[in-house]
Amino acid sequence: RGYGGRLAGPVVVDPGRHSCREVGDEALILARRAPTVVSRDRIAGAALCGASGAEVIVMDDGLQNRALAKDLTLAA
Repeated sequence: RGYGGRLAGPVVVDPGRHSCREVGDEALILARRAPTVVSRDRIAGAALCGASGAEVIVMDDGLQNRALAKDLTLAA
């Protein structure tokens, strides 16, 4: 979702272009390791992931959104 960021998204996070004010600090850290999308609208964010070729989507706080169908849910 991009907690702390002001961009509503969906947007693919680019650490070379985006600031933590735009996408949140956690998203910038994650984007250095793997493709990262932030989006206040989780369905639109998932659609962008799929359109970008993702076969797996890992969501932070995904249990809070019942609108997205999930194949696997892990909670710790």
